[in-house]
Amino acid sequence: MEPEKGFGNACSGVNKLGAISRCGAFAAGHAGQRSVNFFGHAVVACWFDPSPEFVLGAMLPDLAAMLRLRLPALTDPRQTAGILLHHRTDAAFHEAKSFVDLSRQARASLSALGMGRGPSRALAHVGIEILLDEHLGQDPATESAYLAALATASAFEVGAAIETSRLRDLTQRLAERGIARSLSPELVARRLRYALEPHPKLSFSPAEEPTVAAWVLDSRPLVLARADELVAELRGRLALPPLGA
Repeated sequence: MEPEKGFGNACSGVNKLGAISRCGAFAAGHAGQRSVNFFGHAVVACWFDPSPEFVLGAMLPDLAAMLRLRLPALTDPRQTAGILLHHRTDAAFHEAKSFVDLSRQARASLSALGMGRGPSRALAHVGIEILLDEHLGQDPATESAYLAALATASAFEVGAAIETSRLRDLTQRLAERGIARSLSPELVARRLRYALEPHPKLSFSPAEEPTVAAWVLDSRPLVLARADELVAELRGRLALPPLGA
């Protein structure tokens, strides 16, 4: 099935831990500063509070960035707290040694395959997030919390009626797509191309999809091998005990 443009897990987005963006989708358009994607932020939010309002708050900045919307003043303190966690998570994730190492390795691999500097930087960020989502998406409870938060967005208003409608349409599409698990490298490459397509300096051509798919195939086991390490490091940076402690 052909993926819809602009919608990853990421787009997703955990864009995730992986989620970043966009998800997860490279909505913000900053190769080095994109937040983790939708699902990744939902995962982290569940470590603190799995309520739909809190999890939605943790995803709202990326959802708004993707649609280029300005968030209104929030009346639900759980949503406000979720947004604050979103920014803490971004800072902690981008500074995590395991993520930095994976991104650096990915940039080198993509450059060696002939990808340009801009696409290599972008793919080394959002591509790692999407692959990380495959690991994070194995927990049914977290998936349920993510879907419940997206459902909560149906009652969320962001200003003009047309803006609210766009947000509801986006969250409905994300909910319908669900969590991607073990997608083919070719489909991951296509989603990445769609996510980066609006950004000429970061995008790559359809003819380069096989090259990106080859990188996805090679990188998947590398990301999986360090996923638990990355999660543990992120939890430590957020002052949380190790999982299972």
